[in-house]
Amino acid sequence: MEYVHPDLLNVALRDNMLALRQQKIRQTADVAKTTTTLDNLTGLELPVLQGEMWHFQTFVFFTSNGTANLKLAFRAENVLGSATNGIMFGRYGLWGSSAPITNGHVATYVASPGAAESVAITTGTLADMCVLSGTVLATVDGSIQTMGAQQTASGTTTFRENSFILAWRVDQ
Repeated sequence: MEYVHPDLLNVALRDNMLALRQQKIRQTADVAKTTTTLDNLTGLELPVLQGEMWHFQTFVFFTSNGTANLKLAFRAENVLGSATNGIMFGRYGLWGSSAPITNGHVATYVASPGAAESVAITTGTLADMCVLSGTVLATVDGSIQTMGAQQTASGTTTFRENSFILAWRVDQ
């Protein structure tokens, strides 16, 4: 019979519990945008299961010119990868250095984000970062995908590799 020391058992239980309750997800490559069409930011996708509630912060590092600026949104998808309006309920907002919010506190999760569901910032610097914070309640198994684009088409806006999501699952 194997003996497991209580200290090791506590570590194993704690690590497993933390793995189920928090996630850190990294963007796996730079994404360069020259248009105002929202596209997925590679790797910034939070998987969720039906009935789960998550609080999250998405840290986005970028370079852009003052004319292009940027906008961000989230896309709700079911487990088959199909966009769906019914998968999520919740809101998200945006903040960053010298970044006035144009639409953050009212943005909601939808299948195909448009102007009303994106958050936009104005930046006078070439390199910066911003944070999207939010809460989501999943009504079916699926994911939320972080999306980005230019606010105004001009030059190139690059969403940098190693941007990341920190997420915490909460009990309801």
